[in-house]
Amino acid sequence: MKTVIIIIPVYREYLTKEEFLNVRNNIKRLSLYEICFVCPLSLNMGFYKKEFPWIKCVKFPDTFFKGIKGYNRLMLSKETYKRFEKYDFLCICQADVLILKEGRCLDPFLNMEYDYIGAPWFPAKYITLLPDIMKIQKFINLFFKKKYVYVV
Repeated sequence: MKTVIIIIPVYREYLTKEEFLNVRNNIKRLSLYEICFVCPLSLNMGFYKKEFPWIKCVKFPDTFFKGIKGYNRLMLSKETYKRFEKYDFLCICQADVLILKEGRCLDPFLNMEYDYIGAPWFPAKYITLLPDIMKIQKFINLFFKKKYVYVV
């Protein structure tokens, strides 16, 4: 069976009310998979340890959690994926996500031949307007020679 880890990025000492409800729901619905929080080194995890004592935390340098650019660096960092390389799949479940299905709901995706399943990207003709788009291709090329990303 293919292995999956669900990572939930957190960067504040406390979740908002809505985020807490989402995260609690998602942890319950995805409980058949391994789950961990991803957070800054300096974050006080007291709230998370109290509310979700069975969920471990994988810490990364604080710079990865300083704004959108920092978070984008985390998502494109080789270090991030090295930490989870023992898994076949990594699912990023942000605090604003609400999972509606219980059980092994991700299993149908595990045999699909996609590199990425998620929010749509801009159509190819607009992709050049994104300032760091070549970084995505360079990142992928670290792992796959001359591999181009296609999102359906």
